[in-house]
Amino acid sequence: MSSFDSEESFFLALNAISKGSHDRAINHLKEINSGEYHGRAQYLLGAEYAEIGMYERAKQFFQAAIAEESVREMAILQKGLLHVFLAENDDAKLCLSSILQNVDEENPLYWFAHGISLSLDAKYQEAIDSLSKGIKLNHVNEPLNQDMQNYIASLSRLELGEIDSSGKNSVTKTLEVNNKFLLTNYKDDV
Repeated sequence: MSSFDSEESFFLALNAISKGSHDRAINHLKEINSGEYHGRAQYLLGAEYAEIGMYERAKQFFQAAIAEESVREMAILQKGLLHVFLAENDDAKLCLSSILQNVDEENPLYWFAHGISLSLDAKYQEAIDSLSKGIKLNHVNEPLNQDMQNYIASLSRLELGEIDSSGKNSVTKTLEVNNKFLLTNYKDDV
């Protein structure tokens, strides 16, 4: 039993995340079972598990975070990106389609989801245009913009033929070549 309340546990977890201490972060986040910080804790647990390669567990925590209004769309986007990374394109499209159906075009997440979906259909220039539009609209989450810039760079490499684009999972191959799983904890924006 922890002597920390939910708020303390949350901020201790953020500190551990910033220092790359996954074990401490996970321990603190697991202590948050309800209340104001619960949804964000579920989201960050998903991110931490993805960072250490426990992808199935990451999906479970992103799914739990989706139930929480405060982080729903961000959790859906990250779960979609996790599916992309794992070459689960149908699951990624399903995940991302829920953002496209539930947020308006003034929300940058709409354009990020749209761009990622287009990339899965090898429509790289259209995807780049969509992701760029999302970046222009996003004034609150700079780390997310940076991740989308990295995604654009990956797509540009595919479009220029610098990476073999044959096969169903060329976007996944590109992310692997760049050794970049596009998932940031967004600790200040969750």
